[in-house]
Amino acid sequence: MLDWIKEINELWEPVFPFLADFAGKLRSEFKGNIAEAGPFCGVIYELYRRRMGDRFFLLTFPKGVEKIHKEKIADQKMALINIVPTTSNFENVKDGSIDFLFFRGAFFFPSIFKANLPEVMRILRKGGLAILGGGFGKGTPKEIMEAIKERSRTLNFLLGKEEIGIDQIEALLKESDLEGKSELIDEGGLWLVLRK
Repeated sequence: MLDWIKEINELWEPVFPFLADFAGKLRSEFKGNIAEAGPFCGVIYELYRRRMGDRFFLLTFPKGVEKIHKEKIADQKMALINIVPTTSNFENVKDGSIDFLFFRGAFFFPSIFKANLPEVMRILRKGGLAILGGGFGKGTPKEIMEAIKERSRTLNFLLGKEEIGIDQIEALLKESDLEGKSELIDEGGLWLVLRK
């Protein structure tokens, strides 16, 4: 499984600058603690390159994913990105410690992990923002999408990806009592924006 996760993260590297642009349109000011969560990470490297934030964290799960990023951080000389192995409940992440969180694949891989929206809100600082979901984002050029979509689809299948719709995310929001603190974006994928 870890080999597939590593491959899909590397495959998506051309998309990460455009997802960073997407994040920048949703949050005008990047200060404080910036984090990316889960197994499907890479946007954090682009945010770091652009210095969109003061401190940078990878909240990695499931177990073993941290090894992939240790190699990447060493190769790219990005020692200021801190790796925090955790779970999808962010058990060892302090309350109100994150100003911005990016969480790709949050809802689509229930066989590996389940996104816990109340726990996402718990770790966000007041005024913080989280982007959860998946897709290419609105600005990714068609040629980049075309170049990777077949292999990406295969890897997603191998990793147990399930398709979900807006109605299922709306049900999660209702269950978590977060309807008034959220925005759903269905252009360029399916994304949930949470504001605290």
